[in-house]
Amino acid sequence: MIYILTAPMLYTIGDPNHELGYAVADTTTIRANHLISSPVNKVVVDLLQVRDDRVAAMITLEALFIVASLITGWCIVRIARELGADIVSATVMMLWVLLSNAFWLHATTVESGAIPTTLLAASVLFAIDSKQSFARSITSGALFALSVLFNFQHVLLSPAALLLFRNGGAPVTTKRRNALIALGAMAFVGLLAYGVVAWPASGVRSLSEFITWITTNSEQKYISHLSIGFDSILRSISGLISLTINTHGGTSAVKVLMQRRPDVASGIGVMIYLGVGLVCTAVLCLLAWIGRREQRAFALAAFVAFLITLLFGMYWLGSDPQFWLPLVPFIAPLAAVGLSAIRKRSPKVIGIAGAVLCLAFIIINAPIHEPSIVASKGDAVNAHAMSAAAELPKGTLLITPGSRWSAVLTTLRTDIDAIDLVRDSTHGLGTDSLTSLAAIDASVSRALASNRNVVVEGIDGSIPLEQVGNWEIISNVRMVSREDIREGLQRKFSLHSIPATSGVRITSIRAR
Repeated sequence: MIYILTAPMLYTIGDPNHELGYAVADTTTIRANHLISSPVNKVVVDLLQVRDDRVAAMITLEALFIVASLITGWCIVRIARELGADIVSATVMMLWVLLSNAFWLHATTVESGAIPTTLLAASVLFAIDSKQSFARSITSGALFALSVLFNFQHVLLSPAALLLFRNGGAPVTTKRRNALIALGAMAFVGLLAYGVVAWPASGVRSLSEFITWITTNSEQKYISHLSIGFDSILRSISGLISLTINTHGGTSAVKVLMQRRPDVASGIGVMIYLGVGLVCTAVLCLLAWIGRREQRAFALAAFVAFLITLLFGMYWLGSDPQFWLPLVPFIAPLAAVGLSAIRKRSPKVIGIAGAVLCLAFIIINAPIHEPSIVASKGDAVNAHAMSAAAELPKGTLLITPGSRWSAVLTTLRTDIDAIDLVRDSTHGLGTDSLTSLAAIDASVSRALASNRNVVVEGIDGSIPLEQVGNWEIISNVRMVSREDIREGLQRKFSLHSIPATSGVRITSIRAR
């Protein structure tokens, strides 16, 4: 928590940066897949009057998400205890969730993270409560619907949520009645919110257009080169592994090895990270499998949630751990039940094994990337970016495929003119090779003509693992490869490679 709250650079990359932008913007953003996420964050930022201070806004949201994560942990303990797990096992699984949230940035910073997971965990708790009253059924359904409003992915988990009402010793008719009550609450809250808020905001005029609006992947053009098949299964599973362990590009390394690509830098270190991630994930799943014997009704709901989450990751073609967060309230309590069963048989063995696993978990996750009170300069990549920020001339033109280094650099130096080859929309990059190469050529020529410094990242040497996916997207969206860009620049300009430092490869471009 100290690390997260004292690391303002956390918000320089990807989803966290986008979400912070929505929260501090002048206008309210309504998104189909995260209907009330940005408005809620914006209200919090405005109430505390920190909109004009980006770092203060980030810390405010982090504090909110940390509180939500703590509530999730408490819910998991309550669920596990309701299922019959002992307090030690329940606490261990709570700590696993909190620790993975602390080390894994997305769990605490973006719209599909802490708050919807908290609401889902609370919904699960009310659903399996042994008292199973009318009011608790309505509350469970309403909380589930609220989690859907934060993260529309949760609507797919409604079958698993309804199966939870099979748990407990109430008569079958009572269980069915409570499930129908919860379903009614889900439908009422969900339809009211999407009918009153989303439909007018979407600007669509028909039901079919509205359905398209809420089911379209906004990142589709960046993933259209990927296909649903064996690769998509691996991508989806890699998200589950990354939920527990920061694999530092381990899943990309596997892909590179399978493709036998000699142009990508992949060391043994990332494979070790991936190996530990696999072991931790396997242990978690094994504990859940053992727990199923004690709680078959809950295990069925957890299994359905697992299948749905796996299929969603395949369809959305993403390997982000955030896609697996909805599984946490199902698998963590079930794993606690399994751990409790093992502890009854051999407490010493499980104590030693648990200590070794926890130590490995902490050591693997311990490397800190971003500068904070814990590490003033962060890792080597951040230190390099901070050094470059101090040295690069004002108005430098930077061409980049997108990386942590460039994100930190452009955050520290807002005067740098950056061309992000993946997402840029201001320099005339097109969707065909001729237009894209011409736009790059024109931007470089203008910069050199006005005596500005020009550098390009990532066109020399081996491709860093973090850039593998970006270069694939560039090849698909811009129809140009890394080699095309280098050859195009080489024909007209003089290229000078700067010795690589901390894995960052920069090439200086000069006029001939």
